[in-house]
Amino acid sequence: MSDIYPSAQEIQPKANYGWLSLRRKSGQEAKRTIARLEYRIGREIGNELVLPDPVISRTHARILCTDKGCQLEDLGSANKTYLNDEKLPPHEPRPLIEGDVIKIGEYTLVYHLPVPEPEPEDAEFVLTFEEAAPPSKLPELPLAWPLPPRSSYLQHLPSFFARGGLMDRFLLIFESVLAPSVQLVDHIPLILDPRTMPADCLPWMASWLDLTLNENWPETRRRDLIRAASELYRWRGTRKGLCLYLKTYAGVTPELEEEVGQPHTFRVTLRVPADEPVDEGLVRAIIEAEKPAHTAYELVIERGPAGENG
Repeated sequence: MSDIYPSAQEIQPKANYGWLSLRRKSGQEAKRTIARLEYRIGREIGNELVLPDPVISRTHARILCTDKGCQLEDLGSANKTYLNDEKLPPHEPRPLIEGDVIKIGEYTLVYHLPVPEPEPEDAEFVLTFEEAAPPSKLPELPLAWPLPPRSSYLQHLPSFFARGGLMDRFLLIFESVLAPSVQLVDHIPLILDPRTMPADCLPWMASWLDLTLNENWPETRRRDLIRAASELYRWRGTRKGLCLYLKTYAGVTPELEEEVGQPHTFRVTLRVPADEPVDEGLVRAIIEAEKPAHTAYELVIERGPAGENG
């Protein structure tokens, strides 16, 4: 068969389970028809809908279609899929209806039911394949990308490399692989900030500052201790430094009093709620590390009503 004639597959009506209108934060819009029983969405080329965004998983979600309707399923993505502002639990398909809003990364997708094709005005007059005239040109194949892809690497090359789109698509191969690493480098200040760094990085950061974190501490207190490291070292060996360290650990301000008649001896009193876990051995280790070397101390831990902070 000549190449200018459509194939038998092209002559048969394509499946249509609805369509998606896409909108990016930048304002770009596009439209994609759902023509498969399984319509995969992700950043990796090979999905039915490719969304070039590093925060989107390689295979992020999928739409499962039957004659009775479509369902949306999150495939365990790192940054989740949202249906009408509700975060979807992974691997639990949810039915889609007209106008449902899907949010994936910086993309907003609106699901629409399939539009029935209008019937010809004269149903008796239908050209057969033999009678139909050859098409003037081959049908245009839709791009796999929802929006025209433009590699950011092109800005570092002479302008003639942007012609034709070949170099653009070639560079996107490497950019899609390196984008997560580039994003990580761009967010180094957030990764090194104790307030925002991943919880797994806290012991690593504490080792840089010569701090020992107790795994039983609440995460917020471990972060507070790392944040206060410079202040703790500044006042180390003083009354203020010891109070600051104990307050960071126990969540209450300790009372320090000098023992009358006993030189170089002081008493530390901690009044903590009855439901607050306090390790006496760890408190003593903190005092030993922070007090002046020539002094002695007495530790008193008093339990108050549950939920009451001193």
